[in-house]
Amino acid sequence: DVLARYGGEEFVVLLPQTAIAEAMVVVNRIQRDLAQARLPHEFSAVADHITVSFGIACTRPQTQSLPGELVADADAALYKAKLAGRDRYHISTRDRADDQAQS
Repeated sequence: DVLARYGGEEFVVLLPQTAIAEAMVVVNRIQRDLAQARLPHEFSAVADHITVSFGIACTRPQTQSLPGELVADADAALYKAKLAGRDRYHISTRDRADDQAQS
């Protein structure tokens, strides 16, 4: 597993060989722990403490798959999570036609 900064205030968590259900457990744990910490965020228009939104993407690589596709899927899911109200996650996979939003 890898956690890395990806852009200014974005991070990426890579969980190879992890199913969506397991990724959701990790996301829920991070959200819970961060909510309990109530780290101040003085300049936020969303909340007085730091919140986190996630874009979750999962795929089974195919021969024609490009690495950037998974990142693009996760980024699109993150955008949907933020549009839905922030401090939540959105799941998007190439293996399924439906998307899911969760808070």
